[in-house]
Amino acid sequence: MSNNIYSMTGFGSVSADTEIGTLQIELRAVNSRFLDFYYNAATDGLRSLEPKVRKLIGDSADIKRGKVECKIYISNRTCPLQNISSVNIEAIKNLHDLSKKIKKVVKVKDMTIGEILKVPGIFNDQTAVNAKVETAVLAGLQECINRFNTSRNEEGNKLAEIMLRQCDEIEKLVKELQPKVPEIINALKAKLQARLAEALTDELSNKSSLTAEEVNDRIRMEVTLFATKIDVAEEMDRLLTHVFKIRAAVKEGGSLGRKLDFIIQELNREANTLASKASAIEMTDTAVKLKVVIEQMREQVQNLQ
Repeated sequence: MSNNIYSMTGFGSVSADTEIGTLQIELRAVNSRFLDFYYNAATDGLRSLEPKVRKLIGDSADIKRGKVECKIYISNRTCPLQNISSVNIEAIKNLHDLSKKIKKVVKVKDMTIGEILKVPGIFNDQTAVNAKVETAVLAGLQECINRFNTSRNEEGNKLAEIMLRQCDEIEKLVKELQPKVPEIINALKAKLQARLAEALTDELSNKSSLTAEEVNDRIRMEVTLFATKIDVAEEMDRLLTHVFKIRAAVKEGGSLGRKLDFIIQELNREANTLASKASAIEMTDTAVKLKVVIEQMREQVQNLQ
């Protein structure tokens, strides 16, 4: 089995002390048909890093599809991220006016400069992040991506192991039925031939224009057509072929989700055909069991990248 199989779901987090506070980075992903990325900069001043964050994740995480969210914030800040030139003067004026209104109602102490600078919106978001902070964020993000990829890889390998066991189960069910099918068909042919012969005996006895040989030819033709309709050898062969393709894909690794989803559809189609042709309880039971396993496999595939 390849070791580069990834689940769409994953999580990674990093916490690191920096000069301006504790850096917190989280990267998580859940299932989605397409690739959606959300950048959540919960601390003013970090939004300007979004292009670099997107690029680093795109280069390092190898994400093909899924809903991905990256959250970065700094807690316990000891100083602001921005230079004084980025201060939103209008926001400070509004804060001052609000403070005066509050003081008319309740007695509160004045905010310190440090407290004011920590209020969301005091700095303009478009301001560039301090170079040291940017370096810390990108380094922390790389470590977070590594942990994120590890979690996705571990989950992907577990899913692959489950699917390989399900492949074994499908193969077992098919191979248990295969030797029984000729016996089932021969028994049904014999039963049909006997019934047709009995039914046509009355026709011959009623002075039919048909000869005995013509009646026998017609019986043989009907029995042959019937045997063709209920023969499931091709369906079983194709089931085993699809199982082989799944195993080969898992061994190769990479982005398996869409490829395996198509193969699962083909497996389900063959199981449905087997069910529709079923002419004995053994065939019906096998078809039902196959559909259960295939559905379980489909659920696993939905989690793969």
